[in-house]
Amino acid sequence: MTQILFDLLKTVLNFFISSALVYLFALWQLYRGFFWGRVTFTHVGTKHHENFPENYQIVLDTLMDKPANQVWINNPLLMSRTKKAAERCTPDKPWISLEDGDFWFIKNPSEDTEKILSGVRQQISEHYSRGVVYKSIHRKVEECKFLFCLSSVRTYNDKVRKLRVIVVRPELLKDIKENYDKYLIYNQDRKETVEVLSKIANRWKEEQEGKHEIKVVYPVRLYVPIDDNKCSFQ
Repeated sequence: MTQILFDLLKTVLNFFISSALVYLFALWQLYRGFFWGRVTFTHVGTKHHENFPENYQIVLDTLMDKPANQVWINNPLLMSRTKKAAERCTPDKPWISLEDGDFWFIKNPSEDTEKILSGVRQQISEHYSRGVVYKSIHRKVEECKFLFCLSSVRTYNDKVRKLRVIVVRPELLKDIKENYDKYLIYNQDRKETVEVLSKIANRWKEEQEGKHEIKVVYPVRLYVPIDDNKCSFQ
């Protein structure tokens, strides 16, 4: 009887200790402002003004928001490395890449980064898979090329950090690079966003020139039904 009570007390105690640890970890994440559990896909476009042929005002639209373990391979080691890479992000290096040094026995950061970004690409393609079906039955579609980059950014007055997939047209990214000062003037409330996009534009150009082994900016081709009013891309 004494042994049964002892085992019961130990089970209850283990339960409360485990619950307390989970609560403290969640509280610690909340305090630090880190939220790595979800991935937000954000499309970057420009606001159209009838009186201004040149559009420099950036508009951000959320395409979707998904749990991280549904976006890429649900592997604890890969998830842990992604979180570490997100914590390493800085304003000068806002993208996520898995580098050497995370674990001594892992020597293929390029392949592991590609595994993550491959999952991101599949999510974007699946979200707009309607166009593939339309194309296969010879309905009118428009082929669009976009670039995406997995980043770690701060929001809400620099207090919250989250995972964000930036989806942007190559032409817009190039224009931001060439007209950086104008975009800063027209986006006083989004200066950080303009800076991040400028860094991504520079990185994309360098990757095209073969200067980086690890690629962090990837293209994705979408077929957008011309008569599909549900498409969010502008």
